[in-house]
Amino acid sequence: MPAGAQEISVVAESSLNVPYKLVLVNPSGVALQTIDAKNGVAVLNSPVSQGGTYLIKVVNVSLGPLQFTVTATPLVCR
Repeated sequence: MPAGAQEISVVAESSLNVPYKLVLVNPSGVALQTIDAKNGVAVLNSPVSQGGTYLIKVVNVSLGPLQFTVTATPLVCR
């Protein structure tokens, strides 16, 4: 996350309408938020309290392989 970031928005879209989870992990390794996908799309909005590298995990809980498109956007105050 860049300096001055207040929030992160993440969108994940799968190639199929099957269940999966979207997880945001902070630089300390703590899972901040977990979202279940609905209709092949998962949207996560979370405040951030520290700079650094955040990890976005897409967890496939279905039986077959999936392809995902993931987009993350920080909200930065200037």
